[in-house]
Amino acid sequence: MGWVLGQHTKIFPLEETHYIYRLSCDAVSQHELGTKGLARSFLASANISRRSYCVAAGVSCNDLILQSRHDIVESAKLPQHAADASDHVKFCVTPDKNRWVDATPENAHYVYSLLRMFPKAKFIHILRNPKLVASSLMNFSGVGANDYEEENAYNTWTRLVGACQLAEKAFGSEVVKRIYFDDILTDPESVVRECLEFVGEEYQPDCLGPFSLKVNSSRHKQPQDISIEGNINDSRPYVRNAFKLYQELLQNKDLKNKGDLKSLRLCKQKDADLIFSRSQKGIDYINGDRARLLAENSRLQAESLKLKVELMRARLKVIDWGPQAVYAGQPFNAQANGASALWIKVSGLEEDVDVELGGTLLPTFVADDFSVITVEVSRSLTSIPCAIPLTFKEKESGAVVGELELSVLPFAKHKMFS
Repeated sequence: MGWVLGQHTKIFPLEETHYIYRLSCDAVSQHELGTKGLARSFLASANISRRSYCVAAGVSCNDLILQSRHDIVESAKLPQHAADASDHVKFCVTPDKNRWVDATPENAHYVYSLLRMFPKAKFIHILRNPKLVASSLMNFSGVGANDYEEENAYNTWTRLVGACQLAEKAFGSEVVKRIYFDDILTDPESVVRECLEFVGEEYQPDCLGPFSLKVNSSRHKQPQDISIEGNINDSRPYVRNAFKLYQELLQNKDLKNKGDLKSLRLCKQKDADLIFSRSQKGIDYINGDRARLLAENSRLQAESLKLKVELMRARLKVIDWGPQAVYAGQPFNAQANGASALWIKVSGLEEDVDVELGGTLLPTFVADDFSVITVEVSRSLTSIPCAIPLTFKEKESGAVVGELELSVLPFAKHKMFS
């Protein structure tokens, strides 16, 4: 819709900015930094309120965008952007294009703070089927971005649409207008007329041009069943949650002109949380909390590993093993590759283990049902008569969970009894 409205002679289309909504929060933190505890600071001495400072930041941002329009258009003409060109999408600068539209999806989370910078701003919420959006996000590599995992794709839709719903309730339909993607498909002209009327501009037919092609949309095979009935009881909770919200919004299309106080307070609290998270105090708090969580996670992992080792040690039983008659310097139980090997029948084993002979890690092969362990033994380890510990170790920790003793007999003794 950004490109659609951007075809209007008075509206300039911006690519997704991703910095303006962050600036709307950072401006508050900057004002606090420049005033708190500083009676003679510039902001305090000049009696510049937080509201005035944020509006000034918005004015500067607006001026920067308007001054950069020509450079943006020239950049779009470069060869690397040729694939985006179309006869249906006009990207140009005219003297009357003194308004702009930013189609950054994350703006949904920052309506409260963006209105602090741009008090007369208008917001348009485009409601689209969650399965179609998730499918598009999961195939974003088609437009040079990274593909989303399925759960993340649905959760992203739910978070953004939930934020739009809260903004609708907090500020009313005079500030936030909801349109429906299905209506765009069936009657695009009516939708465009509504949007232009909402932002106070007259309808212009050129705005329908971008509907002749997909702009910034991943091209892929569409999912089949996108109905609410076919998805609202899905076994995956993130799919259910998305379609429940989608159904709720479709069933409540009559939006109030003015916002309600409860939603406005919630919106304000979320804004305060966002500001805090981006302040130095918030960053320090998050880093400290992260350090505590990492320490606790490490402790729990160590405790879990300790319990795992104790459980393995209690369960692992050696039923039989062989050959137990091994003679110094002589091969035994020869394998297909010529190596000597020991076999150990066990019970209670549920995962692979490392096996060491006298501290030397042996090539180890565990049967699929974990009932037999086979280890290859280098001749150098049994070259002289001795008793060598054969130990079983948990792979991650190296803790001993079982032990045998291999006796290497003198070869002469073997000859005497042969």
